[in-house]
Amino acid sequence: MPAPEDCCPDCGARFSFDSKTQKLFCRFCTPLVKGESPEHYHEADCPEDGTAALSARVFGMPEPELIIPFKLKKEEAQQALRAYLHAKVLAPDAFRAQNHSADLKGIYLPCWLFAGSASAGIQYHAARQSHSSDAEYDYTKTDYYRVFRYGTAAFEYVSGAASLSIDAALMEALEPFDYREALAFRPAYLVGYSTAPCDLDAQQAKQRAVERIKKAFETLLARTAQSYSTITVQSSSVCVQQGVLRYALVPVWLLTTVYKGRHYYLALNGQTGKLAGALPLSWARFWAVLCGLGMSIFALGAILLKFLLQ
Repeated sequence: MPAPEDCCPDCGARFSFDSKTQKLFCRFCTPLVKGESPEHYHEADCPEDGTAALSARVFGMPEPELIIPFKLKKEEAQQALRAYLHAKVLAPDAFRAQNHSADLKGIYLPCWLFAGSASAGIQYHAARQSHSSDAEYDYTKTDYYRVFRYGTAAFEYVSGAASLSIDAALMEALEPFDYREALAFRPAYLVGYSTAPCDLDAQQAKQRAVERIKKAFETLLARTAQSYSTITVQSSSVCVQQGVLRYALVPVWLLTTVYKGRHYYLALNGQTGKLAGALPLSWARFWAVLCGLGMSIFALGAILLKFLLQ
């Protein structure tokens, strides 16, 4: 049975979520229940309406702590997808001509969010070059250094995919999500959307999150050594200490399509509209564009050569 706070106090129907106003509302009673969150409605008798235990759609895992509701409506997502495909001139015409936007599905993807701190010590082999010249010679001086960098940093909202239903790299390509807009989870937010199964536990997702933290920390420390001409990592030690672990759902518009027997996946961040994915390539058009560029460069070179020889 749905929780009372997820039901309309007037008719007992489950609340729906409006992505434009970011409010829960009743589809049968207007307006948006005074534009309020239904937190103070605790006495409503909510009948079972076929959507009971929506939170069970999180597939055997604990109920999510946080959720980022959809901001991008389906019509907006479809328009963004059409514009994206129209701009991809190297994709086959037959693929671009298909009405892929009709197959766009709204889905909440589960993820584990990590917060804590990290400390690192990195040793680099670096070189710095300087140049000088006199009347007869040009000189290059190269100085070599052993460089050490140490640091500590706090981090939060580092995500690790919690579902095998979408490639982790594709999900990471949709980031960032603004978790400052995350809300406390309520099953009513799931109405009208699918929910991917959570089939990766926290420990499985943690390994990928730790790798991302280490890579980001190494990049951060490397920026402090940009005064050198070249820099190479000799050794690196990054220690990650986990603090808070949270389970969340994030909104994604997902397209799965098949072209010439191969599956392709395109996804839009349901909060920001950022789009990521892979498309088939028209090799005929690719070579045509490449040859066109080659002819243009050849023609430009001929004109330049003629000008220099005049």
